[in-house]
Amino acid sequence: VFHAVHPGWVDTPGVEESLPRFHRVLSPVLRTPDEGADTAVWLLADDGEPATTTGEFWCDRRQRGIHRLPSTRRSDTADRRRRLWDEVCAAVGI
Repeated sequence: VFHAVHPGWVDTPGVEESLPRFHRVLSPVLRTPDEGADTAVWLLADDGEPATTTGEFWCDRRQRGIHRLPSTRRSDTADRRRRLWDEVCAAVGI
């Protein structure tokens, strides 16, 4: 089983250092590290739906679509996915 997780915007030192204005404005609504880790931990521990699916993208314990914009949907082709997989395999020596 393999899944990808988006933790949401989490109040971390990396966000604060890399995006200081963003952090200053949005810090009241940023997630805590525990909140950001919630879905990943849930996926590991839940023996229901997460264990019976694979290759999904999750946020807030829900499966989400991977395309937010039409332009990313158009560029996501089977050929590009295969080429990326081939590059990853070559990089790690398998």
